[in-house]
Amino acid sequence: MIEEKACIKLVRLAQQGHENCMSRLAEEAEGRLRAYIYRVTLDHDLTQDLSQEALLQMVKSLKSLKKAERFWPWLYRIAQSKIQQHYKTKQKKTAITESALYEDFLAQRCDGRQEDGFGQLARKELSRKVMSAMQRMQQNYRAVLSLRCLEQLSYADIGVAMECSEVTARVLFFRARQALKRQLSQQGLSKGFLLTSLGLFGKLTTPAEAASSANVT
Repeated sequence: MIEEKACIKLVRLAQQGHENCMSRLAEEAEGRLRAYIYRVTLDHDLTQDLSQEALLQMVKSLKSLKKAERFWPWLYRIAQSKIQQHYKTKQKKTAITESALYEDFLAQRCDGRQEDGFGQLARKELSRKVMSAMQRMQQNYRAVLSLRCLEQLSYADIGVAMECSEVTARVLFFRARQALKRQLSQQGLSKGFLLTSLGLFGKLTTPAEAASSANVT
């Protein structure tokens, strides 16, 4: 992941018309966009479509960004807008159901070549419980948990991304955290498993090989 100072410089150069910098910025943004959109929608095909739409919007609108240091919350705001527009236009239900594709996804992400058969089974079952808990969460709860715990945005930046006040972002995060604790409990996992579950969710939904870190404060 690019450092903040380097990212700010890259954004400013891209705004000035440097095509190579715009390409580099798009490369940096694509992985995080895909991860965020998937964590909110839990839909692989939709993630591909919306991430491309968000990238195109980023390139088209970058010059309108007044503060380069607010690039990431601005980008997540674009992504959130694309998600909302999709469900509003298509009038689709946000509930996600398990499918054969989901089974394949878990199998790929839980491929423990260094584990024995029992270890692989336990890992897959744990992953299933975490994903099941997240599936039953409201989309805006998955969004705020992803932005705060996995993307490590401040509440002010979350407010920008989700088009709400900082106070509202804090309240939404608190409610999302409590909701996740309840869902984990229904899956037979203790409330103390919250931090681990968020880290595992981040790893399961990250396009890159690196595992996500988690912060629940």
